[in-house]
Amino acid sequence: MAAFHQHLGFSAFTGAAYSATLWYSGTVQPPVALLAGATCTFAGMLPDLDSDSSKPVRELFNVLGMVAALLTAHRLRRQTVLPPESCLLAAAVVYLGVRYGAAMLFRWCTVHRGMFHSLPAALIAGGLMFLVYDPPEMAAREAVAAAVSLGYLSHLVLDALWQLRSPEGFFALWHGGPLKLFGPSRWANALCWSLLLLIAYGVAIELNWVSPLEPYSQRWLSALDHPRHNPLAGR
Repeated sequence: MAAFHQHLGFSAFTGAAYSATLWYSGTVQPPVALLAGATCTFAGMLPDLDSDSSKPVRELFNVLGMVAALLTAHRLRRQTVLPPESCLLAAAVVYLGVRYGAAMLFRWCTVHRGMFHSLPAALIAGGLMFLVYDPPEMAAREAVAAAVSLGYLSHLVLDALWQLRSPEGFFALWHGGPLKLFGPSRWANALCWSLLLLIAYGVAIELNWVSPLEPYSQRWLSALDHPRHNPLAGR
């Protein structure tokens, strides 16, 4: 498979091309285009979070923790009335949780080039960014979320090109290779696809494609309060 610096170079090239496309097409403002390019570059390293090498993984979780903390502070300041000190405290908790808690969880629950190296995982990464990154403009939100999936995909594609040189060749790409939809572990497949469906539902709610479950639950509770269903409701 490709080395760490090769993945970094390829994702940087992909991010630069994506940023230039956004810039010249006028899809988003230039700062957002640059942010999307940088996000794509970093996302190209995300599949290596399940690597057995300690130093790259430690650095990746450091950066990922800082990004998660910044996004948390930004969202809390925009959508809550919490004081700045509380937002900073929450951001610090998120950083420690990602840097140490998530890192430990990855070591326990993942194997190198398992379902974390798959097409569903690339969609999960982009969907998570869409849910946590909430700028005023929807175009910026979509561009940065797509940058995460694109950068993630660049890592998988480069691994796939490397795998074409193996004796299994093209067959290995879709059966256990980096472009797989399912892996050998049923538990990992179920977890990965369940998480993808859950995130897709959250994205659909944010885009107003579907309604959240709250109105239906409230309607169900109101029906239970009706005297016909609940004798105590009329008293």
